Amino acid sequence: MVRSKELLLIDSTTMTVGKTRLPWAPYHGERSAVKLHVALQDRNMQPLKVTETIGSKHDGPISESLESIDFINGYGSRLR
Repeated sequence: MVRSKELLLIDSTTMTVGKTRLPWAPYHGERSAVKLHVALQDRNMQPLKVTETIGSKHDGPISESLESIDFINGYGSRLR
């Protein structure tokens, strides 16, 4: 019996603060930021994986690291 795959939701949230609070995470001008990238299970909204980066890191490469073969992945998927 073939089991259908569940949808995996991927999202990111950027949290900004003043430049002096996080000097290792420059963002824009006088701001610094960290970004949380989260993979959520669709059926119950439980986090499956969470990755933290500096705020200026692009979502694309990080979303690929959050993907799982056990789920349907849509965001960032492409043929290589």
